[in-house]
Amino acid sequence: MTLEEFIQDTIIDALGIMVNTPKLKYLSFGVMSSAIEFLGACLDTEGFHVSDRSRMRFEMAMKSLSTFCQYRKYIGSGKRIDLYKELRSGMIHALLPQSRVELTQRAELNGGGKHLQEHILKNRNNNPKRLLLVCEDLYDDIRGAANELITELKTNKYHHKATEPFLATDIEIARTP
Repeated sequence: MTLEEFIQDTIIDALGIMVNTPKLKYLSFGVMSSAIEFLGACLDTEGFHVSDRSRMRFEMAMKSLSTFCQYRKYIGSGKRIDLYKELRSGMIHALLPQSRVELTQRAELNGGGKHLQEHILKNRNNNPKRLLLVCEDLYDDIRGAANELITELKTNKYHHKATEPFLATDIEIARTP
């Protein structure tokens, strides 16, 4: 399987199924956080398996892919709301976003809330402004960024990650004597 096929099958198609399955919407935020980091890993000139590049790759995807331009004000460790810390690290390490991000889906929006707007939410003990992330809208942007990356891989025929096999789809185990 090529990198392009993997992005299409996993980031676009399978993640789309997850986002559109009601009982999986919340869990999809963790996968979407990893998907953003993966898109950054595709842009990284180092190999995929180089460690300690998580923040850098997450931020690289957000800063390099134009589809994510509206997220850029929330990228960086010095920001009041840092999406890497608040969303990605919270969801990956504890399956719970940090206190400055609120996760929802389109069907739950009440009172005019919109994706990527900061709100003070009712019925919360500690009430700082929280960044509202809407599942379907975040996925739409990830899908757009993934398609943008696929286009870039197709037009840059010298990009080593685009031409190498990415994932084995039929695995044979060698017999040892």
